[in-house]
Amino acid sequence: MGLGSAVALNMLDMIGVGPFITLPLVVAAMHGPQALLGWILGAALAVCDGLVVAELGASMPRAGGPYEYLKQIYGPKSLGRMMSFLFIWQLTFSAPLSIASGCIGLAAYAGFLWPNLRGIWLQRNLHLAIPLLGRLEANVVVTPGNATGPSRIGAYQHRGGVSTLLAVGQRVPYQQIWNLTGQPAAAVPWDFDGDGLPLAVQLVGRPFDEATLFSLSAQIEAARPWAHRRPPVS
Repeated sequence: MGLGSAVALNMLDMIGVGPFITLPLVVAAMHGPQALLGWILGAALAVCDGLVVAELGASMPRAGGPYEYLKQIYGPKSLGRMMSFLFIWQLTFSAPLSIASGCIGLAAYAGFLWPNLRGIWLQRNLHLAIPLLGRLEANVVVTPGNATGPSRIGAYQHRGGVSTLLAVGQRVPYQQIWNLTGQPAAAVPWDFDGDGLPLAVQLVGRPFDEATLFSLSAQIEAARPWAHRRPPVS
């Protein structure tokens, strides 16, 4: 990793996409540009934070970043083990939320260039009861159909059963979990890749609610017809 890549990565970690999402909301709530004073103060605090991280990185140039810093600061054989574990534990929650906020920000700004992205094509609600947390309402889960493109002819030749199963599992990692939970799922044709091969999305619904998936699949096929398209034959 070069200097430019390292600087870009740290700027992404320090700033993120949050300002691009919340800045219009803050300006509207404050009824004026004085909201920028808060961002200037936050930038000053971020500079201090960056200097601290830079000093830690220079004094402990090891892989792991904050995980390693916490372990060394609090003691690798005492409280440092718990503190570094807590950092990784909270990261498993905060990192997906950061990625989700980035997707929301990208979609919002892309809507200015392509207004059609703002339209809601399909919408279904899914209610989940989570023990000790209460009731969660979310849209129907949508995942890619496959993680990779189709396998080449002979890709699994001379492989054992376990090796073949693992290789196939890497192509379809989104399907197995629903076989365990018993929730209905449907793979629906979506588009074609650069080589002209078909792509699909997977829809996952509530238990015993196949009717919703059938209706949603029909809406997708009506909005994105595909039956008339054929991949090239080589």
